[in-house]
Amino acid sequence: MEPFTKNQIKEIAEQLDCGFRAFYHKSSRELIFVPDSTMDFDIETDAWQNEFDKLKKNPSKYQEILGMQSKDSFKIMADFAEQVMDTTSKLNLLMP
Repeated sequence: MEPFTKNQIKEIAEQLDCGFRAFYHKSSRELIFVPDSTMDFDIETDAWQNEFDKLKKNPSKYQEILGMQSKDSFKIMADFAEQVMDTTSKLNLLMP
């Protein structure tokens, strides 16, 4: 499988963050985004009917891209914060 471009990764992350589900076509690599029905917000899904139809007609041709669970996101943020604090502490020791 070819890796996604930076722009595709950015788009996928943004859509997942906004409460959408992300799918890619296994051979054409087309990305499809549809509202996540498990999210608790009112949204009219008619605008995405074409995408829902594609997924329903050929489910085996699409792979869902899952977002991180909140515990994983928190771990990444905590690790990053720890690195920033360590770097700041080290810089403070080096600078008089």
